[in-house]
Amino acid sequence: TRVNAWLQRKGFTTWLDDERMVEGQANVTDKMCAGIEQSRCVVAFVTRRYIGKVAGADESDWCKLEFNYAALKKSKPFRILTVVMEAEARDQKTWDGPVGMHLGRQLYTDLSDESGFEASMQELLASLEADMNLRRAAGRSDAAGGMQQRPSGATAAAEDEGDEASE
Repeated sequence: TRVNAWLQRKGFTTWLDDERMVEGQANVTDKMCAGIEQSRCVVAFVTRRYIGKVAGADESDWCKLEFNYAALKKSKPFRILTVVMEAEARDQKTWDGPVGMHLGRQLYTDLSDESGFEASMQELLASLEADMNLRRAAGRSDAAGGMQQRPSGATAAAEDEGDEASE
């Protein structure tokens, strides 16, 4: 994806579900958990579909499982960074369920308009760096990282060069 390639050019090591996990693998849950646990930062790519999947009744939905685990593992004083991927998802008051509960009051990076891509990515980069510096100051030492990004707007995690980032 474009976001992934941009982060890699900036020195981040990324972790994509599509690259690191094969559908039908017996250890998908283990790999997903390890990606979140070993990341310094988690990024949620928010779309209307993603909000619906995370809020949905399907307890085995990978987006739901991944988001809820990330919210458990990457909570205060740290945060899940939020990137809005479509204009229809800009209004945080419409974010239902866990996405609204955990992310509905924080600032987000808006990548819904292609014309502002570079400026928005610079904003995301600043947020990633600030979050990772906060973790370092708190004495957190997560070994590796992973950002996970799915077409539905999945969860991602990131770390800087020398550490790892995951999308």
